[in-house]
Amino acid sequence: YSAVLDSLLMRETSLSIGAVAQPSVLLTTPAGEQHTLGLSMVSAVLGAAGSACLRLQGGLPISEIASAAEVYRVRAVGVSATCLYPPKILAEFMRALRNALSPNVALWFGGSGVNKVCRIPPGVTVFASMNELRDACVSLYTLGEQTLPTRKAM
Repeated sequence: YSAVLDSLLMRETSLSIGAVAQPSVLLTTPAGEQHTLGLSMVSAVLGAAGSACLRLQGGLPISEIASAAEVYRVRAVGVSATCLYPPKILAEFMRALRNALSPNVALWFGGSGVNKVCRIPPGVTVFASMNELRDACVSLYTLGEQTLPTRKAM
């Protein structure tokens, strides 16, 4: 079922407002986390809001995530972790990824695994809902003095 839902979300995202724009948000999961359905949901929500996302495969090491963020010059890196991901390892992943990214790149985390982390490291933003995430994405454009792309009338 998750594969079918993932396929539908990816199809809808490819038709969204943000599908043709330069990616502003890079999406992935922490090293060892292979559950990526949440990334498809986030990509669909942000794409509908006009923000282009670059979705990497899940479970990448920090060095590859940081390199991709630099190469694609994204404004934010979004990471999703399920409740199965060990909280101590996730907290360390958060710290290490924050240190590996440029200070001007926002670091966002979501998913049920984040709820188990006792102390969120400085420079990491945690989102409890898609609405909060969408609002943060809109503020990326506001802070950068750019506007979200709009859909042209037919």
